[in-house]
Amino acid sequence: MKKFMLLLITFVMVFMLVVPTASYMAESDTVEDIEEFDDDDIENELDEEAEEEPFKVFMLDDFDEMPFKFEAYRGKIIFMSMFTIWCPHCVKEIPDFQRIQEEYSENVQIIMVHVPSDEKFEVAENYFKDNNINLQLESDSNMMLASVVGLTGFPTNVMFNLEGEVALYTYATNYNAIVQTLEGLGIKPDAEK
Repeated sequence: MKKFMLLLITFVMVFMLVVPTASYMAESDTVEDIEEFDDDDIENELDEEAEEEPFKVFMLDDFDEMPFKFEAYRGKIIFMSMFTIWCPHCVKEIPDFQRIQEEYSENVQIIMVHVPSDEKFEVAENYFKDNNINLQLESDSNMMLASVVGLTGFPTNVMFNLEGEVALYTYATNYNAIVQTLEGLGIKPDAEK
């Protein structure tokens, strides 16, 4: 009886994970559709997420065992985007991240974390190289970071304040939303100092 219950629970959990994922993938945008997803859509999604999603509780110190270290960025705001190249919303955000990195380089570090899915890290490396993207690119090949962050979809973006605490946890975002959060933390562009 215990084995039957364990199998039943396992089946239900797998079913609950597979069906929504398959449904999402069937309905998700293609790269051709990405232009139809504008900043107003992102801001509306951000408002909905703020109401629906529980706030994640973790700090930079939770990432001590990662293949790359955040220690080098102490004293800076860290904005981490967990992404994959096949995700059109992930790709659409990259120019905004590059702009933020250029305008706030003294106080902000953008870290792009490629999460393995059905593509290799080299795909992301080549995409960054081919498109002259100058952002720090890391890999979460063992999924440790995804596990700590509670990754449930792409993109997942996390901003840490100067104390290493989560200041922003969101999915799709844009330049204005990031700047608003930075201003709330008292961070100004490099030129305004």
